[in-house]
Amino acid sequence: MSAFRWITLFLIGLAGCEPAAEVRQYVAPAEYERMLTSDLIRDRFDSVPFRWSVPSQWVKARNDQFSKFAWTTGANSETRITITSLPSTAGIAPQVTRWAGQIGIEASNPATLMNSVEPLEMGGLTGQWVELAGPGETILGMLLAHRDKIWVVKLRGTAAQAAAAKNSLRSFCQSWST
Repeated sequence: MSAFRWITLFLIGLAGCEPAAEVRQYVAPAEYERMLTSDLIRDRFDSVPFRWSVPSQWVKARNDQFSKFAWTTGANSETRITITSLPSTAGIAPQVTRWAGQIGIEASNPATLMNSVEPLEMGGLTGQWVELAGPGETILGMLLAHRDKIWVVKLRGTAAQAAAAKNSLRSFCQSWST
């Protein structure tokens, strides 16, 4: 091999040699150990954080695109009860106003509609019980602000259907607990 080649190989070898890389160690604080309980799993995975007692006369029904749970009740299962959840930013007053519009109540003054709302004690929580009677339909319901959601229980039907289901709906709402 020629001297030129030896010198070239030697220089290439020197160019590739760098000082040894510095090894750095980091110590991260350990995450607190958390026991996976059904409550933690329920809260973590956006499930329903409540327990309740469903009246025996209610029949499980299919959910619609919004409801998490649905039941029917009445002589011909004509009265539907649903549970949905909304972001807390939806607000309670706008929901009452929206319900009023659904059953033909003029919402010229939304603050007046809030007279249809009363506090409802329920297993350590306080929901808002709503009764709205329109010209042809009535809505009974409960709105509960909990964590980052508003939980909505709603019954919509004729005045007679709502009157027949009112006590069982109210008892159902008062059975809620975390």
